[in-house]
Amino acid sequence: ALNKNMSRLLSFLDETAMVVDGSFETISDYLDSQIYTHRMFVMKDLRLVMERKVLNWHCMLIDSFADQSWVHDSWELIAPVDPMFQNILNYIDTHVLSELCADAADFELYIQWRYPELIYPDEITLSRLTASVTRYANLIMKFYFLQDEEDAITLDEWAAAGYMCSNLPKSRTFLNF
Repeated sequence: ALNKNMSRLLSFLDETAMVVDGSFETISDYLDSQIYTHRMFVMKDLRLVMERKVLNWHCMLIDSFADQSWVHDSWELIAPVDPMFQNILNYIDTHVLSELCADAADFELYIQWRYPELIYPDEITLSRLTASVTRYANLIMKFYFLQDEEDAITLDEWAAAGYMCSNLPKSRTFLNF
């Protein structure tokens, strides 16, 4: 397999040399642009997969907890003493936060920051949770995918991590608080 791959690579370089005038620098520039283009496509796909996770979680939550009254009235308080509340947080962690390499404790701090007038978790509703997940996820997406930000994760960092946020160094995963 290694010989076949090397043979294919050498054949590609030979073909490319004929197409792009033959100099090492020109071939190097061409390959660099191909790598960059490939990485951009992979990043676009990764972003779409993450966005799909963010878009789909709410419907799946509703299906999972359909027998709860707060599902049908999204402004009804979700009783925090009810074990169901922890199940909801676990659900959000499993289906959204961990998929985006976010920290559940950080998310709870975000909710408290977002709704300082509330006594958390006593006054949380499905509407507030939904809004919080959506806005928190938007912060995560901005952190991971806005390339022109000063401390944005570079294409090289993503490639080194195999395009998996779980493989990024801990210092490069999202943490809001």
